[in-house]
Amino acid sequence: MNSSKWKSPFQRKKRERQQPAARAHLGILEKKKDYIERAKIYHKHEKEIDDLRRAAELRNPNEFYYSMIGDMKEKPVEYKSKPREDFTKEQRLLLETRDINYIIAKMQTQKNKLEKLKIRLPIKTQGSTKIYSSVEEAIKATKGKEVEEENPEEEDTPDVKQLKEEIENREFILQKLQEVYDEMKLQADTKNDENYDTYEDDDGNVHHVWKPIRKR
Repeated sequence: MNSSKWKSPFQRKKRERQQPAARAHLGILEKKKDYIERAKIYHKHEKEIDDLRRAAELRNPNEFYYSMIGDMKEKPVEYKSKPREDFTKEQRLLLETRDINYIIAKMQTQKNKLEKLKIRLPIKTQGSTKIYSSVEEAIKATKGKEVEEENPEEEDTPDVKQLKEEIENREFILQKLQEVYDEMKLQADTKNDENYDTYEDDDGNVHHVWKPIRKR
C-alpha cells in the first residue's frame, strides 16, 4: 500500500491566510500572484518615466520646428498661424518637419519605383518594313492602314490599367516632391544671402535674380 494513501486522512487541509481583524477594513488580503502583477505594472511605469527623463536630458538644445514660431497660445485655446495656400497639406507638413535630404531620398525612392513599374508595361510591337512591287499595291496597303487606325485597338487588360494608374500616381507624387524640393532649396539659398533681387511677373509668380559677383 502506498504510504501517501494512508497518510492523507491524517493531514491537515491547507487554507489561505485571511486578513487580520485589525486590517479587515482594507479588504481581502493580497495574494502573492496579485502582488507580482502589481509590481510588474509599477516597474513598467517607472521604466517609462526614466526613459522620458533620460530623453529630456539628452535633447538637442538646437532643435527647432517651425511650429515654435508659428503657434500662438491664448489659454485655453492654441492657435496656429495661417499656412501657405499654394501648397497642399502634405507639402506644408514636409516643409515644416523634414529637411532637404529627406526630400531627396523620397524623390529617389519614387524614381526607382517608377522605373520598375514602367519595365512591367507591355511593349508595343513595331511593324516590319514591307516592299511593294507596284504603286497600286502600296496604295491598297495604305488604305488598309487607315481603316485599322479608324478602328481602335483592343482595350488594355485590368492589370495593365491598374499598372498605368499606379504609374500616374507615382508621377504625380514625384512632381509634388519636386515642387517642395525647389521651394526648400530656394529658402536655403535666400536665407543667408541678400545679394539678389526679386520681381513679380504678370502671372503673379515671384522670381529671384542673383547679382553677378566678381570673384577675382
